[in-house]
Amino acid sequence: MDHYEPLDPLGKIQHFNDELITMNYLVGYIFAPIILVFTIILAIALVAMVFMLKIKNISDDTSVAAIFIILAIISSIFLFMYLSKIKKGNKATMPDK
Repeated sequence: MDHYEPLDPLGKIQHFNDELITMNYLVGYIFAPIILVFTIILAIALVAMVFMLKIKNISDDTSVAAIFIILAIISSIFLFMYLSKIKKGNKATMPDK
């Protein structure tokens, strides 16, 4: 064993992520809006649950709701930015192959 390669799992993971981004995989274009919509719906549901806990006097802490509201707003902005680039019949966001 003349060649020694140090164990660097984080470096390999980062390299793998860089490859996925630069190769413009079609899966990313499909799953991005799905994941953003899921995040928005989940954040809204969690905010509703926090407020229901407050209404039923089970919990007094509503600070967690602010975090989920911010998450929903950020995800909504990203989704709007993504969908605004897509026009009917336009393949501007699709990778060139």
